[in-house]
Amino acid sequence: MRAAAVLLAAALLALVSLVPPAGAQPVESPAAWDALWGDMIDAEARGDYPAALAMADRLLPAAEAGWGAGSEQALEARAMRARLLSGVGDYGAARQEGQRAYEGFLAALGPGHRRTQTEAMAFAVRLSEVGAPERAVPLALEAIAMAEAHLPADDPQLNLWRYNLGGFLQDLGRLAEADAIYGRAAEAMARAPGSAQAALYRATVMAQWARLGDEMGQGEAAAARGREAIALAQDRLGPIHPETLRAMRDQALRLYHAGGILEAHDLIEVALARTIETYGTRNLTYAQTLHLRALLRSRSPAGSALFASAIEDQRAVVALLREILPPNHPELGRALLDLAPMLRDAGAPLEALETALAAEQARAPSRKLLIGMLDNALTHGVISGERATREMFRVAQGFLASRAGIAFEQSAYRKALGEGGGDYRALTDRQRREGQLHAALAEIAGRPLAQHDPAQEAALRGAISENTAEIARLEQALSGQLPAMSDLLGSAVLEIEEVQALLGPREALVVMDYSPRPGDPHVIHAITREQAIYVPIHVEAEALAAAVADLRGSIDLRLGVRAATALKAPEGAGAGPKPFHLPASAWLYLMSFAAIEPALADKSHLFVLQRGAMASLPPHLLSRNAPERLEEADWLVRHVSITVIPSVAALRGGWTGTGGAGAEAPILGFSNPDFDGALLALPETTGELHSVARALGGGAEGLRDGAGASEAAAKSADLARYKTLYFATHGLVAGDVVGGQRLDEPALALTGGGGEDGLLKASEIAALTLDADLVVLSACNTAQGDGAGGEALSGLAQAFTYAGARGLLVSHWPVESQSAVALMTDIFARRAANPAMPAAEAQRQAMLAMIDGPNPDWHHPAFWAPFILVGDPDR
Repeated sequence: MRAAAVLLAAALLALVSLVPPAGAQPVESPAAWDALWGDMIDAEARGDYPAALAMADRLLPAAEAGWGAGSEQALEARAMRARLLSGVGDYGAARQEGQRAYEGFLAALGPGHRRTQTEAMAFAVRLSEVGAPERAVPLALEAIAMAEAHLPADDPQLNLWRYNLGGFLQDLGRLAEADAIYGRAAEAMARAPGSAQAALYRATVMAQWARLGDEMGQGEAAAARGREAIALAQDRLGPIHPETLRAMRDQALRLYHAGGILEAHDLIEVALARTIETYGTRNLTYAQTLHLRALLRSRSPAGSALFASAIEDQRAVVALLREILPPNHPELGRALLDLAPMLRDAGAPLEALETALAAEQARAPSRKLLIGMLDNALTHGVISGERATREMFRVAQGFLASRAGIAFEQSAYRKALGEGGGDYRALTDRQRREGQLHAALAEIAGRPLAQHDPAQEAALRGAISENTAEIARLEQALSGQLPAMSDLLGSAVLEIEEVQALLGPREALVVMDYSPRPGDPHVIHAITREQAIYVPIHVEAEALAAAVADLRGSIDLRLGVRAATALKAPEGAGAGPKPFHLPASAWLYLMSFAAIEPALADKSHLFVLQRGAMASLPPHLLSRNAPERLEEADWLVRHVSITVIPSVAALRGGWTGTGGAGAEAPILGFSNPDFDGALLALPETTGELHSVARALGGGAEGLRDGAGASEAAAKSADLARYKTLYFATHGLVAGDVVGGQRLDEPALALTGGGGEDGLLKASEIAALTLDADLVVLSACNTAQGDGAGGEALSGLAQAFTYAGARGLLVSHWPVESQSAVALMTDIFARRAANPAMPAAEAQRQAMLAMIDGPNPDWHHPAFWAPFILVGDPDR
């Protein structure tokens, strides 16, 4: 939320009920009502929102009793109460009250009345506060259009509304539109008559326009706006007003990032003196301002007196925050994050590392900082190589887990624990409340001295302590109820010895802890029974992403693919893929597996966990040499079989929440669904499925083809009976449009009917009950991640895992149907002929058969390399 009709700083106290509403106290007369209204306006003007809200709680019932619930007085009181609820941070209640006020004015005055449109805009602001700016934009546009028809272009109210609209657009990421609207509002306000209100509104617009400029990288333009915002705020609000001081802190930080250190330092010295006058020195706002001064001084040369004073300042910030905030408050975490590099530069590598670890404990972890501090401590010899390896492996698991297994955490827990989720639902509620309580404490701890209430602060601290204890209790209870769930979701962190005990003599775990963020470090880990190593990979994220894009761009099938849109070969073009980008394949091998080759020398099976750009590729298509021709490539698949895993803890084996006796039927398969013209038909998948079924010893009763391959049939089947589930169809990703419907999550395309739309979505898959050794998604895009950076495990793969599948075969790009038939049939034929053969080895042999086979077209990785094995059905 960036837009706000209220111009002063918002508080957050109402997130906990510390002060009972004063509604029981009567308002004796209209004169008393007017006096109390004036007091409320004064309290709001000085930023004392809790006091103003207490008065609104008296005024609203008095107005309803004296003039009626639909009267102008009651509606005005309700609108004011909505605004004050927002001021104290109770955004949910503010939205509800704002909607009631808007609907009341709409009914009483009609849609064209200016007061109705004013409340429409206020309701739009309330919607933006609860994270619904897309709903706020139409209301704002309607109000602005109405105002533009009746008001001059430089009217302050009209341009405040434009400012609000700019904030909604900024929240939606429509930055260029927001920039234009802020500029129009600021220009019009500059032409307005010189009223105090107009100047105040312009100060607000300029401050937010400057923040947008920061976001858009506008440099000096943002700084110029910030200077004007400070001047206007000082003139209209005074030099020590919270909004003036906030504008000064914003500008100092802006200058710090732009390299204007001297100007920023002079500004923050003035702001710090004024902050002490307004807030005192035992206050969060004071700590934040001192923190900023420490950052500015830390830009001085290490060893200088000014640099030493920066460390002194930052130590004081950390000490104060530890005194006034809980130990896991994010404000404390951020202060520790900034202290660590100062200590490193001061030549204290061990203290710097301990400070970075303390920031992690305060729930403000930074992967980049932790890796940097570990590397620095190891280089200076203050920690052992063994400790560095252990900590690096722990860091890799923690940050990989957040991306590999959490998407379906809630549905997985609630499915396993029954309707409502029991303790898990209580835990998530408590975790949300923790954030609210921390925000409320930050507001109290950052109030001016005149508004500080020690009793309220003490009560809130007690609420935080109780909530923290309950979170710990619920986490312990869940651990006892579902001991394997943390493995499934990737939240468990394994020690190196635990991993080594899970590996066979010829197995290895490879963890590609690569970041998609520019400037972040990359580390590759290799663990075998005999050793554990990590190697920093010195390469830019942009270079990795470019090489991956080159490689994927050379896999460009144009005929017979399973995708949401039928891809036809251009006139006169062949049906085959482009020439494979061998240099990119070889270079990416050098940037990954080559660094740990010695540890893998005698290994034949790799478990691979991927992060960053590398997660967009099947590992087996990397080349260990740099050949001139495709036939000379030394593919990684020639040397090892590969299983992709979603988390290190997944090495412990599959998880199923079915509670049944185990699968008994060999296969249930779906092929050639009837898409009714919405998608390209796939008649060849019928033969594929029948061939696989024969290899598994399955009969026709387990096959669903054409109209029978329906979403309704999949949902109604007893899926837990089947060892293998097979979907030979189109795999769809978020954003695909099918039958006029744009998907907001991945899905498998099946036949519609029976009350179903034919799109088996990831969220619906997660609600199924499986007990399958293997789920095959012989479709396009089923491994391609949904977010930026290319996650290896899509929502479809995750959903099937959470539903109870132990292993999956999923594809990284649109597959060519005939080669997919050959590859899948061969994999299952090999498994049938030799039941002891691991699935990863069967896949490897089938791929090599295509690489070395008689069909030269299929030697291209586009045909043999799309599928990865996710999880391990043999464990």
